[in-house]
Amino acid sequence: MKFLAHQSTVWIIILACAPLFSAHAQTAAGSKGPLASVSGKITVKEKGLADVIVVLTRQNPSQSSASTYRARTDQDGKYRITNVPAGSYSVSPETAVYVCPAELKRRALIIGGGENIEDIDFDLVRGAVVTGKITDSDGRPLIEESVTILPAADPNMQSYSGESSRVINSNMQSYSGGSSRSVVTDDRGVYRFYGLLPGKYRLAVGYSGGGRPRIFRFSQTFYPSVTDVNKATILDLSEGSETNG
Repeated sequence: MKFLAHQSTVWIIILACAPLFSAHAQTAAGSKGPLASVSGKITVKEKGLADVIVVLTRQNPSQSSASTYRARTDQDGKYRITNVPAGSYSVSPETAVYVCPAELKRRALIIGGGENIEDIDFDLVRGAVVTGKITDSDGRPLIEESVTILPAADPNMQSYSGESSRVINSNMQSYSGGSSRSVVTDDRGVYRFYGLLPGKYRLAVGYSGGGRPRIFRFSQTFYPSVTDVNKATILDLSEGSETNG
């Protein structure tokens, strides 16, 4: 009987210490306190959007902690990012096809130790598409030629030299954080932009003469085949629209 009483006492001690071991495991990854979580929902027209990556980025990451934390939305569009140390962060969804208004795309959060921050929601819209073909004066396709799209009101359009955004292959978008996006044409001279916010835009191809050219081979030309930016046609893109030609 004495042995059984002693054994019961040992089990009580182990159970009492379990929360302490759990707390220690949370703080062992370099944080200075209990870890937090961020959750919310990604929707399109009030319907949950599945398989969207939501990224929480630390503003001033320390060497002992990660700089980004991620989660993927479930079938109802809900996400939950866990094991987050206290600090200042920005949170944003990552999706190529759907877009969020620029002022709402990246939200700033100050997270305290052990906080469970909820209802960080994003309502997205389907982005617009612009696609076409670039040819020379003889009708031959221009291959791997840079095409740039800029908001019509962007003051940099007139002096654009290709330095304000990355140029990558024609099947992907440039998310460099600037106001412009660039793609290159494929072997048919075809280009395609997608995931564009609704609004007014201009298109340009070629080199403006400012700065140092990269892969540009022709003088800068605006759609439709004019060299004067003031004569360029403005494309008015709506949610989910596709502009061809």
